[in-house]
Amino acid sequence: MVILESISWVTIVSTIAAVVGVVFGVLSYLNTRQNKKGEELKALERLARARNELCVAMNIGEINTLLNNAITLCDKRNSDSKSLNSVWNQLQPVLTEVESKWNSLKLQLASSGNDKLSEQLGAVIQEYLFCFRDVETVVAALGCEKVDDVDGLVTVENSEEMRCVIEATKPLYTDVYEFVKQVISLRFQDLDIPDYAAKIRQLWDDESKLLFNTNTRLLAALGNPIAQNAMGGYYYEQKQFKKAFVWYKKAAEEGYAEAQNSVGWAYEKGEGVEKNEKRAFEWYKKAAEQDFAKAQRHLGICYDFGIGVEKDAREAVNWYRKSAEQGEPMAQHNLGVCYYKGEGVEKDEREAFIWFKKAAEQGNAEAQCNLGVCYVKGEGVEKDEREAFKWFKKAAEQGNAEAQGNLGYCYDFGISVEKDERVAFKWSKKAAEQGYAMAQCDLGVRYEKGEGVEKDVGEAFNWFKKAAEQGLSRGHFFLGQCFDDGVGCDQDYNKAFYWYIKASESKEDIETYSWAMYKIGCMFESGKIGLGSIGVAFGYYEIAAQCGHHHAQYRLGYCYETGKGGNEVDIEKAKYWYRKAAEQGDEEAIASLARLNAN
Repeated sequence: MVILESISWVTIVSTIAAVVGVVFGVLSYLNTRQNKKGEELKALERLARARNELCVAMNIGEINTLLNNAITLCDKRNSDSKSLNSVWNQLQPVLTEVESKWNSLKLQLASSGNDKLSEQLGAVIQEYLFCFRDVETVVAALGCEKVDDVDGLVTVENSEEMRCVIEATKPLYTDVYEFVKQVISLRFQDLDIPDYAAKIRQLWDDESKLLFNTNTRLLAALGNPIAQNAMGGYYYEQKQFKKAFVWYKKAAEEGYAEAQNSVGWAYEKGEGVEKNEKRAFEWYKKAAEQDFAKAQRHLGICYDFGIGVEKDAREAVNWYRKSAEQGEPMAQHNLGVCYYKGEGVEKDEREAFIWFKKAAEQGNAEAQCNLGVCYVKGEGVEKDEREAFKWFKKAAEQGNAEAQGNLGYCYDFGISVEKDERVAFKWSKKAAEQGYAMAQCDLGVRYEKGEGVEKDVGEAFNWFKKAAEQGLSRGHFFLGQCFDDGVGCDQDYNKAFYWYIKASESKEDIETYSWAMYKIGCMFESGKIGLGSIGVAFGYYEIAAQCGHHHAQYRLGYCYETGKGGNEVDIEKAKYWYRKAAEQGDEEAIASLARLNAN
């Protein structure tokens, strides 16, 4: 039993000495960071290498396993000396390696070039090592406060970061301190050995999963760009944009691509720094040239919209493609848009569909909506209303306003779903409340007609006005129609004419354009504007008729049949336009065509 206790104590003491060595080794490394010039920089590099070697050599996880094996045998009162010797034989070379590496680190400290710091820290470390020689000394050590000696090294001249570095090391010391107490009081009974390996790995090795805590601050102060970027991310989430920018910039200047992208974003949006689109472009470019996908997408946007650089559609496509091929969903969507519109690349609806689908399958709502449009129109893929509805719904449920409007349309007309005016109204309202102008017009129509909601012409007018104020030609038209008929407002022909003219200024929506031209013609013919002239109206009817407007086609047929509008009677032309309107189901045109054919 004496042998058992001796083996365990040697093991425990060696492990504690090693851990404390790491703690104060880290402290010595941190404090040498205070002066970053000349030879001291080289010393820091040597210390960093030694520290890394020590962490690898310690393999504390292996030590913990071996110790727990020994303790388990002790707890079971196992007298099998062969088993204990086996544990000891496995443990001994590991501890020897640790001691060797620790001695190497001390030599590095001694040659760091900062004699005063080396002397002070060395004294503190040496005293603690003596404390762990035997149990009696450990008991005495419980009352010592040498960790305060380390605090004394931090002066008012030191940076805030360095003070935080010192604070960050204290928790590790505290863990060792508490472990010693357990050793003394429990004498191996029910003793759980802390996993110091996990703590060391969290500090140094697992940098990709850093959270904002004292360990991250420690690494950031040391100049670790990953930690600096993490600090920037933390402050950004707290909306402390100036602090976020400072940390992002530190990491960016070390060449860390993710931080360079964040600095670009800060300059583009003016968050934490004065807005400067040219600087934004420069930082995006630095990160993009390191093959950072998000920065490549941002660089594509810069070229696409002329942000900090002249517009260049081909360069936009080039960078969108680089990002998209790495799987960046927004870049895939943007590349799809380029193919869909033929901007910077030859128009190709099939390629557009392929890229929309890649992005949509990753959950990109804009791409899901555009994919739905491809399916409903049969662009780049065979028409499939079921697939269109499915993708509209996915995007709508993510809050995409255009998809919500399209989903309302599907419920309104029963496209791949049972027709339901109330559900259609619900989705249109969601889209309209997000400012989607097309949905605002649609909502206005629903209020005007009482479709899926109680009729309310005042609400109809308000939603038409919202859409018109966003510059949507359809909104202009509906608002003009409200003033023309006095729907939800006082009748005012001058205002009606004004909004009809506004609606006719764009041919992008050919249906709205033709309606506007037809209504302007009606106002001239009826005398609502001017003295009443079918001759003036005829020109507007002709334009609307050529755009396929059936009411205008009927009026054109009427003018040729009667010789009005400054035209000679021409029955064949009258029949032609009546026939055009009749093919669209215009009842007046159908009756007029039948009458002429009967004569």
